[in-house]
Amino acid sequence: DLRMSRGLGDVYKRQGSRRTWINNVHMQRGGCRELVSGATNGVVELWDIRMNEPVGMFTDENVQQQNGQRRTTTMTTTQVHEHAPIIATGTKQVKIWTTSGDLLSSFKNQHNTGGVAGTLAVTGIRSTLSSSSAFLSSMAFHPHRMMLAAANSHDTGISIYKCEDRNSEFY
Repeated sequence: DLRMSRGLGDVYKRQGSRRTWINNVHMQRGGCRELVSGATNGVVELWDIRMNEPVGMFTDENVQQQNGQRRTTTMTTTQVHEHAPIIATGTKQVKIWTTSGDLLSSFKNQHNTGGVAGTLAVTGIRSTLSSSSAFLSSMAFHPHRMMLAAANSHDTGISIYKCEDRNSEFY
């Protein structure tokens, strides 16, 4: 389109280094070229949209031990903080990372006993769904504060976490 400035009408296709389903992409507000993608196999890639290859990458291994066996679980959600160099990934737990791939924290999301599993249990129908083993379905960072909201699939509750610097208490 000649009415648009050069570059605004262009369409780009980026292919991650590994072929798998992408569960989230995020372009930084105020940034011109930064893009982060998260895939179901746990790969998080940081892109400069002018480049064909990612400028950074790390992997959330997502390995669980069950009955003495190691199983890889699917990363279901990824979020990027708008103003801090922080990325959250979610499987059956929440992991907080720096944009360079350093793991800062890992914890299970709190769950509500309501939802589909709770409703089925109340009606007398035995359910195989367990909120404690439910995957995260969605996460969102507060745009200005270090807070994260998270929800499990098949759950009616939303948990909100406040990030704190535990080292600051010692000064």
